Amino acid sequence: MEIKRVKIRFSDEGDAFSMREFTHFMYLFNAANNAFISYDGEGQAAEVLKDGDWDLFKSILKKYGDEYRIQELFFARNNELKIEIIVKQSPLEMWVVGPLVALVAAVVISGGKVDLKNLTFEINSLGSGLKDLLEAFNLPERLAKEDPKIVSMPSKQEKLQDNTAKGDGKIEDGNEN
Repeated sequence: MEIKRVKIRFSDEGDAFSMREFTHFMYLFNAANNAFISYDGEGQAAEVLKDGDWDLFKSILKKYGDEYRIQELFFARNNELKIEIIVKQSPLEMWVVGPLVALVAAVVISGGKVDLKNLTFEINSLGSGLKDLLEAFNLPERLAKEDPKIVSMPSKQEKLQDNTAKGDGKIEDGNEN
């Protein structure tokens, strides 16, 4: 897998954010990244990206839907993401180094959008990204217990249904259509 340095921007993050939301988001984001790397062992990652078959990837994440299996993914050291820079000046931005295909998948599953030409990724907020990741791992009951505020945020699916998040979950190649 090709290793790249990408910029992830949380566009709707306010002046302050919850440390718990940040660490929980990063925990699940890294686990999703590692799940996709493990799946790529079957050599199908590029096909999923090309076809945009995110339901297939979500079905892979659902099989890890218990805390022990997610911990196994998180602690897989050979696939660890590296954070080079974090800038918190509304919006939150960080530069992450990792396998490009897996990063793209984790960002899209988090409800984000990707610009491959500029290697910039955007996620609305930590809370909405966390909600989308928990739903992808099939952990909504855990979410309800942990933070009712996040439960009230619209998920990626709800945003799409309401047509309020144009381009959500979209991969862009930087070319005009």
